[in-house]
Amino acid sequence: MNTNIYLYDGTFYGLMTAVFDSWNDRHFEDIIHRTVFRENFTQNAIEVETDDAKAERVLSGAQKIYDNMNFRLYRIYLTSSSKKEKIIYNYLHILFKKGRMTDSARFMPEVDEFLTLEHHYARETDRMYGFVRFQKTEAGIYFSKIYTDHSQLEMLSPFFLNRMPGMKWVILDVNRKRAALCDGEKWIIQEGVSEDDITATYDNCDFEKWWRDYTKAISIKERKNPALQKKMVPLKYRKGMDEFFQAADQNSFGQTP
Repeated sequence: MNTNIYLYDGTFYGLMTAVFDSWNDRHFEDIIHRTVFRENFTQNAIEVETDDAKAERVLSGAQKIYDNMNFRLYRIYLTSSSKKEKIIYNYLHILFKKGRMTDSARFMPEVDEFLTLEHHYARETDRMYGFVRFQKTEAGIYFSKIYTDHSQLEMLSPFFLNRMPGMKWVILDVNRKRAALCDGEKWIIQEGVSEDDITATYDNCDFEKWWRDYTKAISIKERKNPALQKKMVPLKYRKGMDEFFQAADQNSFGQTP
């Protein structure tokens, strides 16, 4: 009997939709980003279409059990683990089955995997809060490069917005070619940014162009792309996923609470 692989679009809501669709599948094997899936004659590939309603049912159920559960799930999603989708799937199944996590559940392999990965991610976040250093460019923009094991821009951006109010800055995630841009009041994430885009002297950082391109892309009705906005609009820091995606639907930006 072939097993089923659920392919999603790489977004957090896409992953939650895949969890919903595969919930009662007796032949479930894994959830994989469709760009990295390799066909195998022993596996059936099932394409998942991101559905906000399905994703919200999963998230709201988890949030009812623990107030910060959605934030915790989002941090696991941001990790670089190749097994993060399966880890989230397994953890949610145990969470909903038990209704809460008892001390004894800590020794279950599926729970241990989740908590260990969460600990590694949180430890790196805390370390980066102290290690990120900015250099002021001639244009008056503060710039920093980071090299992290996991995707940390969504966690670092609200922290530095709060620490550096009214200041423009850019944090470049070199390994992932992503950059967080702050105009002093709000922050966004720009994809596809390499070190070559910012010269050795940091004089030609095209901050204003990136910002204009971003705001233009999300404001054109004919090009409205909620899925893209949900991927790019930052998470409100420790406020839960409901506010995050409501802000995305309103074409607003991540803000420090």
